[in-house]
Amino acid sequence: RSLSLLSAEDATEKARLVTEGFHDWNKAQFTVFLKASARHGREQYDRIAADIGNKSEGEVRAYAAAFWSRGREFFDDKEWAKVERAVARGERMVDEMAGLLEAARRFMDMFRNASPNEKIFKFTKTDGLPFPHLPSRADEERILLELVLEHGYGEWVKIREEFRRRPEFQFDWFLRSLDADAIGKRCDVLVRAAEKELAELERRHNAYVDAAKALAAARQAAPRDAQGRPLSQPERVARVFEKMVEDHRKQSEIREKQKAQKSEEARKLREIAQGGGRKRASPTPPTPTAA
Repeated sequence: RSLSLLSAEDATEKARLVTEGFHDWNKAQFTVFLKASARHGREQYDRIAADIGNKSEGEVRAYAAAFWSRGREFFDDKEWAKVERAVARGERMVDEMAGLLEAARRFMDMFRNASPNEKIFKFTKTDGLPFPHLPSRADEERILLELVLEHGYGEWVKIREEFRRRPEFQFDWFLRSLDADAIGKRCDVLVRAAEKELAELERRHNAYVDAAKALAAARQAAPRDAQGRPLSQPERVARVFEKMVEDHRKQSEIREKQKAQKSEEARKLREIAQGGGRKRASPTPPTPTAA
């Protein structure tokens, strides 16, 4: 006879709770679940399942739904806040990488028909980054960017395996000797450089378009002759000179008019002052006396 610490009712309740919970998940799988959620995003169930290894996408989906809806009940506030911050920080990085990869894709589309050895970075430094002795090869930069766009950011093992199979690098022992982490650092530099290069190219293109529009507007507003034709350069210079002469004449007339007004005001003030002085200087008439 086995010893039972639970009553029949409690044992039935325990069996029901076990079937409703996730008894086949362990601590290691939970840790991988959190890291994968931060790495890929909490709703990327297929990628999270691939990282865990022995869970299907449906199992991960059910576990994630229960965890994010009721997980707060089983953690204290400090620990739960730590979990949420870690996953939110990872999701922000995922969003940032999505934007960088979209910029890199647009950048690479500009060189779809270019020569394989044409240098694609003209305004952004990539030579020797992040390794001081890394040789500068335009085909290496292009191929690595293409592999990142094909396999995704972070798939450094896959990228390294395919990179090493490329015939272009069959005898480039330095590049072939880089491990997956080193390839990842190089790819990160190239992706961020592609985003900066695209931004600079777009800035220069927009500046060119704005200058072309300003030139067209200036030509449209240029002075024209009686037949509506734009004036030639000598004619425009003559027009400007005539306007300068006319402005000078008008300014001279204004100055002469102001000078005349001031002279007239000064004359009136002198007359008033002289009239007052005569009144003060006139003698007092004698007082008549009785005879």
